[in-house]
Formats: sequence, structure tokens, C-alpha cells
Amino acid sequence: MAHWTFGADCRQEVAAFLDEAASMVQSKMDERCSAPLPAREQLVILNEVFFGYYRFSGNVDNFYDATNSNILSVLQRRTVRRTIVDILMVTCVTRVVLFWSHCFQCSL
Repeated sequence: MAHWTFGADCRQEVAAFLDEAASMVQSKMDERCSAPLPAREQLVILNEVFFGYYRFSGNVDNFYDATNSNILSVLQRRTVRRTIVDILMVTCVTRVVLFWSHCFQCSL
């Protein structure tokens, strides 16, 4: 949807952010263990990255502000509706999972 609304530049910016976040999540997972971590530990890491390092937070001043759903605005301001952060986190996890599955295929 971001591609249709904002064009290729937006898509590249979102992809770059997700690549960076996935890399950070992956390195934190690697620091803690050489095999996939339990789901709870992975969630702790995701929360550390998104709410600690990137400092995402809810827009408590105006929850219904339309910019809370605009992906570029969210990446710039770091204030967001929870659903958007969830989508970013799921996309980030998908990239990390693809990394792990590639590692296991190489080691077989």
C-alpha cells in the first residue's frame, strides 16, 4: 500500500528500515544463542529493538491522528498506532526467520 500511495522512494525507505531492524534483531539473537530462541525470548528482543532502540511509542496526545497510520510519518516520528508497529514487527520477524531457515539449510 505504501508503494501505491507514496511511490518507489517510500518503498525503499521502508525496506531499508526493515533490513536494519531485522539485522539488529538477528545480531541480538545471535548474541544470546546459536540456535533459534523460544518465542518469548524473541519477543523480548523485538520489544528491545522497536521500543528501546527505535523508541516507538503510542501517540497519547492524539490517537486518531491520521499520521499515526502513515508509514513514512511513523518511521520519522516514531509515534504510532499499535497495529502499525505490529505490522513492522511481523515483517521484521519474517526477514529474521528467512535468515535462520537459510542457515539451517546450509548446515545440513
